[in-house]
Amino acid sequence: MILFTEEHKEWILRASPYTGCPKTQTRRFWNKPRAKAGSIHQARTKMFGKPFARLLIREVWSQKVRDITLSDVRAEGYKTCIEFWMVLCEVNHIPLIRMNKILDRDCYAVRFELQEALE
Repeated sequence: MILFTEEHKEWILRASPYTGCPKTQTRRFWNKPRAKAGSIHQARTKMFGKPFARLLIREVWSQKVRDITLSDVRAEGYKTCIEFWMVLCEVNHIPLIRMNKILDRDCYAVRFELQEALE
C-alpha cells in the first residue's frame, strides 16, 4: 500500500492540472525501500481507507532531494522544482525554514503506472 493525498489521487486517476499528464512518480523518506519493481500496490488516501487504484511499480531508486530533475518533478505532477519541494516539506511536516536541510536528504523515488482504477 502507498498513501497519497486527495489531490494526488486525482492526478493519478486523471491528470495533474499543472502538467496535463497523470502523476507517475512519488518520493518517500523511507529507511529502506517498501516497494519493489514489478510489484503491485494499492493506492489509498488513508491507512485504513478504501483503495482507489492498483499501481504497478516500474522502478525504485534512492536519490538526494537536490538531484530530483525537472522531468521527475513533472512526473510528480508539478511545474517547478521549488513548487515540488514546498509540497514535499508540507506533506512530510518539515518547516520550510529547514528546506536547505531537506535538499541533502536521501529519499526513495518510485516510478509507477496505473494498473487499475478502483473508483
